[in-house]
Amino acid sequence: MPRIQSRMRRAFAIALAVAAILGSQVSAAPADESGRAGALATRATSEAGALGGVVVLTNGTTVRRSTTGFADGANRVRMTTGARFRIASVTKTLVATVVLQLAGEGRLRLDDSVESLLPGRVIGGESVTVRQLLGHRSGIYRGGPLVPTPGSFHYDNSNFVILGAVVESITGAPLRAVIDRRVVKPLGLRSTVWPTSTVPAHVARGYDQNGIDVTAFPPSSLDASDALVSTADDLHVFLRALLGGRLLGPTQLHAMLRSMRVSKPYRPVDDRYGLGLMVYGTSCGPVVGHRGRIDGYTTFAFGAANGRRSAVVVLNVGRIDDARAVRLNRLIFAELCAGRAEARR
Repeated sequence: MPRIQSRMRRAFAIALAVAAILGSQVSAAPADESGRAGALATRATSEAGALGGVVVLTNGTTVRRSTTGFADGANRVRMTTGARFRIASVTKTLVATVVLQLAGEGRLRLDDSVESLLPGRVIGGESVTVRQLLGHRSGIYRGGPLVPTPGSFHYDNSNFVILGAVVESITGAPLRAVIDRRVVKPLGLRSTVWPTSTVPAHVARGYDQNGIDVTAFPPSSLDASDALVSTADDLHVFLRALLGGRLLGPTQLHAMLRSMRVSKPYRPVDDRYGLGLMVYGTSCGPVVGHRGRIDGYTTFAFGAANGRRSAVVVLNVGRIDDARAVRLNRLIFAELCAGRAEARR
């Protein structure tokens, strides 16, 4: 009997310990519905005209999360932090990270020509470098020949479609498998996937500006420029790991962050562009990351250059116009600067 009682006491103690651990995990990052993350979620959703959204704010070791609205309007399903979104052009930052990893390993050089890596596969590839593709300065326009001013900034998805082919040629593996092996699995990004169906599992429904459900998309649109599906939490982990130097060596990260001023017609929305990263000057220093706009979904993932502060906003409305994108930029950057002020107190 004493032995049984001893076992019962031990089991009870273990149960209490487990409960305490689980309780501390939950309370460590409570929902910030009425705090700063909640305020940003409400304002961003309203500004974009979205049905719902998720916000994750990070300041040092403090993480705040909030949701607003609906993941499925027709069935009145509330938004959750685990909802997946098409992250559109934020995909480019993960692709750029893989390319720069290969450069760090000596498997390619940023100033290699496309022709040397993909012989005969790209028109004008002999005069275009990997660095120019990463910075949208190749002059390649929608997969066609060079535009009249190669070397100047011209944002075009074709640059990253070509980079995807470069990665596959060098590694001998599909791009999705390379991203999974080099970025997704090392960081434990359990909800970041390269979709193989028109509506991936657990994805929030996406809507256009008129509220029409446009969630389904053709598999033919899945390429290196905007294919990935992810969550706000996964994006915040990725962004902080990238800017914190966990994915790239100092030389490659410096090259990624080294930016050039963008030209018209991009100036109203964008400031500078590095290698797969947008770079903005703010009142509290440089802010870097990427924005994604696609049918049904809008994503903002930005952080301070040192990786200590970040803001991820994902919304289930697509193709917002430039004026709204600018206003959302300002909302997010104001929050990042407020986070810096908070850290100083």
